[in-house]
Amino acid sequence: MSEEIKYSIDGVPSRVDMEIDGYWKEHIDERIKEIPEGKSFIVCTDWHFTKGGARNSRKTTALIKYIREKTGIRMVLNLGDPLRGQDDLQDLCEEIHVSMEEYFFDVFGHDGLFAVGNHDTNVCVWLGVSRREENPEVEGVDGGGAFNYLATQEEIYNASVRHIEDMVCFDEKMLAKLDQLEYPYVGKEDGIHYSPEEMRRQAPFWAKMHYHYDDPENKIRYIVMDTGDCGLMGFYVLKMLWTAIFPVEYDWLAETLMSTPEGYDIAVVGHMFATQRPGEGGGSHGIYKMLQAFRAKSKVEFDVPDKCDNAKILIGDMHKSYDFTGSKFNKTIFTMAGHWHRERCYIWYNDEDGTEHVNEPYEAGKQYPDNAMFLFLVNNDCFEKPADDLDFEMIPGTTTENTFDIVTIKDDGKVVITKIGAGEGGTFSYNS
Repeated sequence: MSEEIKYSIDGVPSRVDMEIDGYWKEHIDERIKEIPEGKSFIVCTDWHFTKGGARNSRKTTALIKYIREKTGIRMVLNLGDPLRGQDDLQDLCEEIHVSMEEYFFDVFGHDGLFAVGNHDTNVCVWLGVSRREENPEVEGVDGGGAFNYLATQEEIYNASVRHIEDMVCFDEKMLAKLDQLEYPYVGKEDGIHYSPEEMRRQAPFWAKMHYHYDDPENKIRYIVMDTGDCGLMGFYVLKMLWTAIFPVEYDWLAETLMSTPEGYDIAVVGHMFATQRPGEGGGSHGIYKMLQAFRAKSKVEFDVPDKCDNAKILIGDMHKSYDFTGSKFNKTIFTMAGHWHRERCYIWYNDEDGTEHVNEPYEAGKQYPDNAMFLFLVNNDCFEKPADDLDFEMIPGTTTENTFDIVTIKDDGKVVITKIGAGEGGTFSYNS
């Protein structure tokens, strides 16, 4: 093809510009006919590229390029975990370069948005290894030690959000607070010295992993959340793992919702939101309380669990109170995430009697209240068994070897997911 092959992984040449197979062209051409009129964007997640194992067909980028050429759809969202991770820093940097840059931002540029995932911070305990069994200066986790995070916040940022930093809007209030934090001495190993000064220097890269972007052509505001997923800042500075980190983004989220331009729809996206088990919302619970109140144009109050001093500085008032009654928003809002390796539509809402429905499976034709909020889970686009036996297999050499979504917001507020590859998609509406 026209582009030079930059790099191969698993012994497989780069397929960024490959000629796609005939069975894919036939499949995509048929699916394109199903896309309704409306505002459309493309979502993929959990590629899990790895050096040393063929976990992905490497075809997704070429397939998306083909769709964009056929349809004119512009925006492409990557919801994280494009790589698997390594226990060697050089190997990890190669995976980061290939999965985040060569296969995504080098192709889609300012048409791409990225949400950081847990494998992108490369927690070595996920891989069953650790670079250091213990560190006397820092208490470890799961026997892992201080250097379980091979990728720094800067390395992740430079491979992802740096490519779009001139077009997105960051959390300026959080960035202004970073100098107030106390930064720990993390340790020194293999020439890497995480001194307090270095941790302070890393902090802005972490704080820029949540941002928003307005698409003026389609009138969609994309709010990209940092869903925690560990990392140097979360673990060592804020002592908050996974979605427990959400409270530091609450105030920013509220302001970003209320400042949405008139006539814009809103997609709130991230790698991981609530768990797939009803009733275990974790740090997501506050997010959904806010989103439900925003959609219903109501007020909401809740307390944030006690956190460390650094976290409290970023969170501010630990009793949260948000008033969305003055909102003029009258379009469609929903959330999307990857991480769980499953294809589902869940919904959060409160009954008139106040009963909370958390991650309840969506029922077509059901009339949901004004405070209802969608959570669309996007399945993993890699050769790894999905999260439960009800899901499909992904078989190489067939149209099930990849899976990603074309999301369309219709004028009537319905959300239509046109599935490319394995899976079904569907039409979803808050109103019957």
